[in-house]
Amino acid sequence: MAVGNFGTIITSDDGVSWTVRTSPVTISLNGVVFLNGLYIAVGNEGTVITPPDGINWTQREIDTNAHLHDVAFG
Repeated sequence: MAVGNFGTIITSDDGVSWTVRTSPVTISLNGVVFLNGLYIAVGNEGTVITPPDGINWTQREIDTNAHLHDVAFG
């Protein structure tokens, strides 16, 4: 899985063939991780999105406007 500018989300099962997924945002996404059974993507202006089913992404509300670059779990 990879994310990028303008809310770009792409996924691949084999790293060769890629599928563009529908994004709920148009803001740049800077990082995506798989943590504790859930994908989480983060981006500029406090953007956080998750796909409950691994395909259809939903924007989540958090209390920051900071540019987020990565996610950690611990």
